[in-house]
Amino acid sequence: MKTGGYVKTHRRGSKEFVSNALRDTQEVAQSVVRCARPHRDRAFVLALNGELGAGKTQVAKAISRAFGVERVIQSPTFVIMKSYPLSHPLFSVLYHFDWYRITSKAEIDGLGWGAITQNPKAFVVVEWAENCEPALPSTTLYMNIEVVSTTQRRITLF
Repeated sequence: MKTGGYVKTHRRGSKEFVSNALRDTQEVAQSVVRCARPHRDRAFVLALNGELGAGKTQVAKAISRAFGVERVIQSPTFVIMKSYPLSHPLFSVLYHFDWYRITSKAEIDGLGWGAITQNPKAFVVVEWAENCEPALPSTTLYMNIEVVSTTQRRITLF
């Protein structure tokens, strides 16, 4: 994968990317889709963490485009969750959550979180995942997006 900066692999298997433009961030997101494989008995969950304006929604948009979703993707801040049917050989549905306003696991459970995360055909993207991290499955892939400057981001996958 080409990015605007460097790719660095850390000892614990994490990878760090430097994005110098939105296009670089989108390439990282699209590579996650290309590499994603369903788990035997649970959804593929990508947890997005980063400050306001870091690019979490841009990552979700890039993921939806990589899956061929043609609808306009917006952060589901007020509805908390949106779902999109997929025509993909490995995944049949994309769930996009925004936990910015979440304060308890009960709120997430009320949206069917348990059933969603047990669906091996589901690809789940969670913005503001740190707001209820204990609810995330142990197989979750984390993407931390750190703002370095107005155009540069440090993206760590682990």
